[in-house]
Amino acid sequence: MTSSRISNFSALMELQAAPINPDWILDGAPVARNRILANSTDRFAWTMLWDCTAGQFNWIYTVDETVHVIEGSVTVTDMDGSTNTLGAGDIAFFPAGTTAHWHIENYVRKVAFCQRPVPLAVGLPLRTLRRLIDQLRKVTDLIRASLAQPVADTGAEVQAPQIGTPVAHFKDGNARLAGSRSPRV
Repeated sequence: MTSSRISNFSALMELQAAPINPDWILDGAPVARNRILANSTDRFAWTMLWDCTAGQFNWIYTVDETVHVIEGSVTVTDMDGSTNTLGAGDIAFFPAGTTAHWHIENYVRKVAFCQRPVPLAVGLPLRTLRRLIDQLRKVTDLIRASLAQPVADTGAEVQAPQIGTPVAHFKDGNARLAGSRSPRV
């Protein structure tokens, strides 16, 4: 069962040890910690706090990650050599499949929103379905809007269509209006 409650958290919450893969560490002895704050209902995404002490390491992203630095700073170099220094208040996006070189001089603390990418074989049909649903909603809204419009009274008498005209069913399986002749063969 999904909770519909809105949650809030302190950015100062206590974190648990989350060691960096030793093969990724290039310099120093960085100590990383984290804490998952919330999971999405489909479990494909989560929000977490993460912090780390001084050091240099490569980080290989297996999920899409958006970070918001809330304390300290880090210099990040991506695979093409572009360098960005992120400080408190800065936001960055790291797509799944990329590697970034992290250089933390002292300390950094961030809020991270992580999402497992949906495989293309699943994502394309989902996007198509979402577009179809969006189009159906637009059509439904147009129909509702047109039905909500008042009809002007012209004073003309409206003839209702004849409903319930008798139909005779014959042994040959054909149906014809009552009183009509059977076709000749």
